Amino acid sequence: MFVLIGVAVVIIGFALRVNALLVVTVAGIVTAAIGGIDPVGILTAFGSGFASSRSVTTFALVLPVIGLIERYGLQDQAKRLIAKLDKLTTGRILAGYLAVRQITAAVGLTSIGGPAQTVRPLVHPMAEGAATKKYGRIDERMREKIKGFSASSDTVGVFFGEDVFVAVGSILLITTFVDTTYGLALEPIDLALWAIPTGIAALLVHGTRLLLLDRRLDKMAADLHQAQGGRSMITSEWLYWLIGAFFIAVSVFIVTDRTHAKRLGNAAFWGILGLSFFAGTFVVSGAIPAWALGIAVLVMVALAGLGFTGTTSRTRVASVPGAGVGSATGPAEPTAVTTRPSSSTSVLATTSPDERAGFAQRFGNRLFIPALVIPVVAVLVATLGPLVRIGGEPLLAEGSATLTGLGIGSVLAVVVAVLVLRPPRLDTPVREGARLLQAIGWAALLPQMLSTLGIVFTQAGVGSAVGTIIKAVLPDGSLFAAVIVYCLGMALFTVIMGNAFAAFPIMTAAIGWPVLVQGFDGNPAPIFAIGMLAGFCGTLVTPMAANFNLVPAALLEMRDKYGPIKAQIPTAGILLVVNMGVMYLVAF
Repeated sequence: MFVLIGVAVVIIGFALRVNALLVVTVAGIVTAAIGGIDPVGILTAFGSGFASSRSVTTFALVLPVIGLIERYGLQDQAKRLIAKLDKLTTGRILAGYLAVRQITAAVGLTSIGGPAQTVRPLVHPMAEGAATKKYGRIDERMREKIKGFSASSDTVGVFFGEDVFVAVGSILLITTFVDTTYGLALEPIDLALWAIPTGIAALLVHGTRLLLLDRRLDKMAADLHQAQGGRSMITSEWLYWLIGAFFIAVSVFIVTDRTHAKRLGNAAFWGILGLSFFAGTFVVSGAIPAWALGIAVLVMVALAGLGFTGTTSRTRVASVPGAGVGSATGPAEPTAVTTRPSSSTSVLATTSPDERAGFAQRFGNRLFIPALVIPVVAVLVATLGPLVRIGGEPLLAEGSATLTGLGIGSVLAVVVAVLVLRPPRLDTPVREGARLLQAIGWAALLPQMLSTLGIVFTQAGVGSAVGTIIKAVLPDGSLFAAVIVYCLGMALFTVIMGNAFAAFPIMTAAIGWPVLVQGFDGNPAPIFAIGMLAGFCGTLVTPMAANFNLVPAALLEMRDKYGPIKAQIPTAGILLVVNMGVMYLVAF
């Protein structure tokens, strides 16, 4: 029972707003220690968990090309383009993207969209451009509302579309866990079919809310006017190495920036993170012990949690003399000039708003080409890659096609962007990517730490402890109560841990298997599939799910970092109730 202290540490740490990385790590260590795991075992859990969850940080790979084309006015051009299409309102754009994102996720193409590769460079600028076209001007409240719903259209779409695909991570997690733990033989297709009702409900519920967003914006605009007016040749490891190299490059940029008061701490953080991505390959293969990587993970947490990271100086952007926008020498390139301490560094220096507007006018719709290369190449590789065989063996490792497509698309997009925009330095894409990564900060590591925390909690027996408590308070013989507790528990544990994958083994061991399947003779496929979807409802409303909620807010530069969560709360509540009803009606 004492292993639940780790859960309390997470809740208290979050309530006190302590650094999330530090909270997650301390909770994992405390839980593991109470659960009887020795120090080497704890380090091994952190190391192996980090190595196995590197895929959640692959969004960093698209930052160089997004930063580069953004430097030359991509967002401005997106707004100008959408302004020409009178019929497209903000709500219609986001509802359309929600449908596309959910459909593509349902066929396994989960990586062709995301906060970094589509929401920031394309979806949000178009949604905001439509609002600007309609209302003339929008205030900060309207802008924040649009940003929040832009992020939510991506998150809701991928969450409640991906489980319809049989080879997605959550489906594979369910089948692997329950088959090995309870001796079942669940087929992925059985689980995927039971995700369809909730997927349809998500599309209807959140799609309707997105369409109704236009009415809310109408009212906000009116208020503003009133107030003012197998064995394969290619695996995913090369992708992790490329990301690791990017992190190391960011470290080099920071350590050479002498205006950065915390340059050593930041450089160490990103440098160790980059090396850890390389080391993860050898941990997965068993060439080096996982506890060694676990030490590196704890060092990164210490750097972030104890205040050695962050940014402390500000730079303004100045144009090169004699090279203004529209001059004979072409658009001006920015020169970083250090000023008084603030919240950014020269690593973050980029073009000014006026320069970006000039670039947008010069390059026009060509700015969209690099951004579109990523999803197009990702789709082609994900669909055609598995069909390619050399010597009778598949070219791509099983399950790696989507990530491989994302990697190839990102690299090609950088090449295309450089050829189209011709920046003055070849390292400009990496520097612009570093700017975006610095804006995200240590939160980029939080998703991997949350996955690791779930592994530690499971090994320490948190599921058994939770099961003991639930069985003591659950009304005897009440199926309805058991369904509510299971679904609600999945959502709440996901809120605490930030990851439905981490909550699933705990709640399934506590009530899903012993109570719903064995006690009430339920059908495992719909119970576990819908249970995972109930957990996704919790993901929509928790800051602990940093890569889905905090990272989009950072990428969209929102004043309210909880804006995406606020846009998703009503949808999450409605879908949680839907999941409970569907499970109760069809699983028994």
